[in-house]
Amino acid sequence: MKVLRFSDFYDSVVTDIPDSAIFPEWDYKEIHERKFDFYNAKDTQLVILADSFGCNYYHPVDNRVTSDFGVRKWRFHYGIDVKLNTGDPVHASWDGVVRISRYSRSYGNVVVIRHDNGLETLYAHLSKRLVKTDSLVHAGEVIGLGGNTGRSYGSHLHFEVRYFDEAINPRDIIDFDNY
Repeated sequence: MKVLRFSDFYDSVVTDIPDSAIFPEWDYKEIHERKFDFYNAKDTQLVILADSFGCNYYHPVDNRVTSDFGVRKWRFHYGIDVKLNTGDPVHASWDGVVRISRYSRSYGNVVVIRHDNGLETLYAHLSKRLVKTDSLVHAGEVIGLGGNTGRSYGSHLHFEVRYFDEAINPRDIIDFDNY
């Protein structure tokens, strides 16, 4: 693997990081494996990508963001909400393995995909999950259908990106406005 910063800086010192070093343990039960202090999060994240010119990214839903990452009146919003209609296809953003595919009281039908680059993506409020735990998925593959399940007010995709269990603003690595 190559270590890349957003400017595609390549650090040859850590070119071969085994996947077991990135994720030594695998948890199928907890959607968020540990709690994190979002107010004291690092300003800069280092993202490890398999390829500096094309990491097989695919936009999960081609629509506008309706709610951003960050502090809300009563609680922190760990991801972004993207407008969609019930039944619209939701795509995997990168290649990976499904860590969780189940129903949650808060997220409704939720899929969590773990990627080899240290990122994990979460897709929530789906009307239907189309992938099972431990299945290999590819960027662009339809993993579920848009919906309004769980604690949700209207059909939308709640999309989270985490790096080593730390929530990061998806807009910091994905341009949702100009994609």
